[in-house]
Amino acid sequence: PKEMAEICRTYICIDTARGKHDYTAIIVWGLTYDKRKVLLDAVVEKLDVASPEFVNTLFRLAMEWNQLSIGTIEIRIEEAGPSAWAETIGPRLRAKGCFIPVRGVHVTAEKKKDKFISGKANRIYDRWAPMLNHGEVWMPLSQKNGGHGIPYDMDGTKEFRDIIDYFLEFELRPFPLGKYDHMLDAGGLLNDPKTNEKHPLQYGDDPDSNDEDEYVGYSGSAGWMSA
Repeated sequence: PKEMAEICRTYICIDTARGKHDYTAIIVWGLTYDKRKVLLDAVVEKLDVASPEFVNTLFRLAMEWNQLSIGTIEIRIEEAGPSAWAETIGPRLRAKGCFIPVRGVHVTAEKKKDKFISGKANRIYDRWAPMLNHGEVWMPLSQKNGGHGIPYDMDGTKEFRDIIDYFLEFELRPFPLGKYDHMLDAGGLLNDPKTNEKHPLQYGDDPDSNDEDEYVGYSGSAGWMSA
């Protein structure tokens, strides 16, 4: 991922936890000159967004990938109802020396419509399906497939799980019937139409060389295509 980041402009997208027993998901997207969306890094952990621990984790990710890539364009954080996380998190990051813009992406309780029973499932589908079906989503090879994946201590037990394996097995493939959708929610913020209308996505520059040996294109599953 660090070598791939050299040709990317990066975005950090956050799905906030709903309660202390829920997961917060943070995804670092890298956007290449040829419109690929590369999943460079991720955190899935039970983090209170109001806590210093969350701010420290976000600060570490933001500074690391801003340095490794062409630059981190912005941090997007999902806001539901009256929450105003962007207004809270932005000043706390700036106090630590991180001046990357933090934008709130507002979501509302949507009525049942379109393809799925829940409005949330429709929103996830509308954000993910276009880039999946066009083969634009790239990610590290999972550990089950012989790659490095993205190891992370998701449950604070010092037992590292591969976030890529988790994402494919528990979120992407079983959609819309999966129990979890933290990474789907976070990653989908990259394709929020209202945000992109005001702040169009910025892609990387055409590189002299390309290092993709450990990356595979992911164009969805039968479930996404048939839906």
